[in-house]
Amino acid sequence: MSNYQFQSFLKDYFKSYIKVQESLGLSSYENKAYSLRVFDNYLYQKYPIPVQLSEDVVNDMLTYLVEKEGRNRYRYTALFSKFSKYLVKIGVSCYVPLIPKDNKSNFVPYIYSHEEISRIFKAVDSMRVRQHSKKCVLMCMPALLRVLYSTAIRLGEALSLKNEDVDLCKQIIILHNTKNGRERIAPINESLKVILETYISYRNKLSVKNISLDASPFFVNLLGEPILQSAVHHRFIDILRLANIPYKGHHMGPRIHDLRHTACVHTMIKMVNDGKDIYCTLPYIAAYMGHTDFSSTNEYLRLSKEMFPDIIKASSEISKGIDGSIYNEIIFDGEDE
Repeated sequence: MSNYQFQSFLKDYFKSYIKVQESLGLSSYENKAYSLRVFDNYLYQKYPIPVQLSEDVVNDMLTYLVEKEGRNRYRYTALFSKFSKYLVKIGVSCYVPLIPKDNKSNFVPYIYSHEEISRIFKAVDSMRVRQHSKKCVLMCMPALLRVLYSTAIRLGEALSLKNEDVDLCKQIIILHNTKNGRERIAPINESLKVILETYISYRNKLSVKNISLDASPFFVNLLGEPILQSAVHHRFIDILRLANIPYKGHHMGPRIHDLRHTACVHTMIKMVNDGKDIYCTLPYIAAYMGHTDFSSTNEYLRLSKEMFPDIIKASSEISKGIDGSIYNEIIFDGEDE
């Protein structure tokens, strides 16, 4: 269960809700707890005395989170709607907000340049612990960031890895706890293999029993415990500042999840530079990202088209003589929606 300490008058309900979700076997629910604390913070500051969760109270909260903090309306409305339904089921009066039909967002992820990626790696490699803490995550950060960028896996997927999931001999990472629930494999290139070998050698020197067992977590703190996403997010902000990459705050990025977006765009750039047609390789990119269809991958191609128009131009030159109408229909149909 998440270690986040809720403070509002709903704190006990947040805790029980998370406990129920985890008892149902839902994976990576620590991330949901991290999101629920947004509601908890708002209610703690706005209502020091318990109030009824009426339609006005709930809608005012969601409006504030969207307009003042820049939260995604669909995501947080859907999250609170599920929580409020839970409250109703256990007999607590609560307004259940309607989930917006449109799940689209105008948010544009930050795409790091190759030079910025180098600065991030240099920054994390140079960081040192100022105050000793057994829960410090700095030891794993150099390897973790390189895994995220090299394989384009999600942070939650990386932090749920066990030792048995990382096979350096076969140079693969087996992902079980994925967003779409489908197991997939991520490749480990030669440079990443060296980084992971180094990380494992230092990690196994910790005075922690069973740290190298197959079933033990792969990324750990100094106590050998699994790492919380919130701890990684906080440390990443320090890394951005050290790398001289402005952090806008209020969830406006740049974010650690943007390493995934960047990995995909950089992969497309490399494909074009290698003389490949990115339209024909779309299925491979989708598999690399762990997408179940092309619609999600399409968003990355859209980013490539907007931020790196030379990629599309170069790919068009490669594709001369090939009827690309079908690809255009698949990839760019309704691109202004």
